[in-house]
Amino acid sequence: MKKVSIAFDVHFSSGAFEFVKELHDITPLQVTGCFLKESDFVNASVPVSFGSITESVYDDDLVQTSNIHRFSSACKKNNLPFRIHDHMNDVGFEGLRKQTRYSDLLVVSSELFFRNISRNQPNEYLKDLLHISECPVIMVPEKFVFPSTIILAYDGTEASSYAIREFANLLPELSEKKTMLVYGNDRNDQIPDLNLIKEYASCHFSNFAFSRIAAAGRKEFNNWLSRIENPMVVSGSFGRSEFTELIRKSFITDVIHDHNAVLFVAHK
Repeated sequence: MKKVSIAFDVHFSSGAFEFVKELHDITPLQVTGCFLKESDFVNASVPVSFGSITESVYDDDLVQTSNIHRFSSACKKNNLPFRIHDHMNDVGFEGLRKQTRYSDLLVVSSELFFRNISRNQPNEYLKDLLHISECPVIMVPEKFVFPSTIILAYDGTEASSYAIREFANLLPELSEKKTMLVYGNDRNDQIPDLNLIKEYASCHFSNFAFSRIAAAGRKEFNNWLSRIENPMVVSGSFGRSEFTELIRKSFITDVIHDHNAVLFVAHK
């Protein structure tokens, strides 16, 4: 059994919950609902670059109570073992950091996380969550189909190899799905450690292929991704992965912004 935490702020993410429910259908989970208050992020101990929330139009307690009721009812309806964390000892990002320290996975909405602060996802709060998380984070669009194709974003760095290894170890139940190891570059560079990564991937993924994208930039990668059936992208963390010189800094940004894939992001 895996411990999966799912984080809700003032928004209840149906997409994130549906993903957890469908994952539980193929591997046993215990789900911990983490219910965040906007007020907990004022003067948070881990600063965010966007700035602190100074005023909220939401009644924290009322919204939290409503979200907890909705979550617990949905878990009971779907026979999903669950716990509720609505009063964490540490608040703000420090509380989330500690929650991820004792979780196998954290699931959040790639559209709704602090959407009231900024609709331009990934906003600074989502970016900071990716930086401070001590377990892999799965980001889910609100409208999605459970992944049927796994995209392993590879560039030969420790970051990309670590993310692939974490995914293989944590979610072996997805290893029989169609899997593509993707390297993108518009130059004729040799693919780093190609034989080694193929050897590793063949041990963990039974339906495995390799693809090289002749990409002139991150836009081409996301255009290519939009043609893949129900993709889940596995990547090193935002701002840490070096998925080629051309797209390494922001291809995750575009994937989140376009809402065209589930994302599994991991870093040490």
